[in-house]
Amino acid sequence: MVCPKCGKTFNTSVEFCDMCGHHFAAGSVPPAYTPPYPPTYSAPRPSHGMFGNMGNKIKALAKVVAWIGIIFSCLGGLSLIIQGMDYEISGLILGGFLIAGIGSLLSWISSFALYGFGQIVDNTDKLVNIAEEIKNKK
Repeated sequence: MVCPKCGKTFNTSVEFCDMCGHHFAAGSVPPAYTPPYPPTYSAPRPSHGMFGNMGNKIKALAKVVAWIGIIFSCLGGLSLIIQGMDYEISGLILGGFLIAGIGSLLSWISSFALYGFGQIVDNTDKLVNIAEEIKNKK
């Protein structure tokens, strides 16, 4: 049995609702309880502003981080190469080439993780939009 006024469920037949005090007529079955409004559990998602289009912002950040890492690796390697040439130390020249090459490569590879995360966020937003369209068509 369900109280039509407050929606409390009872296991047995009762005369009064102990939650709201509603009086049930003797022998009558109360109508099913319907809440005053349908519950909604979806939080609003920003479509613009600081948090809108977050996937593309993360992917752009990955590109910027990769280029900054490549530029600093090349500059650091170049400075070692120049110092090696000035002082005629072949170890510095080799180290400069290694820092420029390996540093650039590691910066480029490490940006894949950040770019991939941005792609996941972007695809999740697209899936949520598709799910909302399907839900609204019903």
